[in-house]
Amino acid sequence: MQGRASPDVPGIAAATVFAIASQIIGAAFLYLILKVDGGWQVVGLLALLGLGFYLLERLPWIADYALASFARVPLVAMITAAVIVLAFPFFVGSNTYILHLLIVAELYA
Repeated sequence: MQGRASPDVPGIAAATVFAIASQIIGAAFLYLILKVDGGWQVVGLLALLGLGFYLLERLPWIADYALASFARVPLVAMITAAVIVLAFPFFVGSNTYILHLLIVAELYA
């Protein structure tokens, strides 16, 4: 009988979907934080970010699943990250402020 090695290890299809979707969602969230102008919108997005960190602390299996997914398909994860990093400035468009923030963030990284 062949199956997965452990119930905690995601299958290749599930790991691929998770790796791609989580990076796209993260890039979209970063884009929203950089793009919004209203104070309440920023507060709402930061509250959503705080909720995400709270859930990661209270439900550690989410982080374990993420780590297992990225470890299962590292090439897919790296290619997706490279495509997002290269495409992100084009999605920003002509907003020079966001481009400046991206350059400064790259310098400090």
